[in-house]
Amino acid sequence: MGWFLVCFDLPTASKKDRRQAYHFRRCLLKQGYSMVQRSMYSRSYYNAERAEQFINNIKAIAPASGDIQMLTLTEQQWEQIVYIGKPGYQNSKYKQEPAQPIAEQITFW
Repeated sequence: MGWFLVCFDLPTASKKDRRQAYHFRRCLLKQGYSMVQRSMYSRSYYNAERAEQFINNIKAIAPASGDIQMLTLTEQQWEQIVYIGKPGYQNSKYKQEPAQPIAEQITFW
């Protein structure tokens, strides 16, 4: 059990690029990912087969250009993340509530 992260750097120079980047982000949200940062999304997973499904799903929705990296973290590694919040960020339109702890999600499954 752990966390699956998708990190990406997509071009936004043209209107078409911006549209593709927006569509990619929307697809991630529809698939149950939570935005960690503007170009980093996460969701929990419970076994290696599920993580492999996530990889295949990302490949299917990936834009034609740009860089996308995917990685997995254990629950223990996720809990070790150091967060440094800056004043004023609480009012940012990008601020999101942290994802549900994996123990609560396992209860749901």
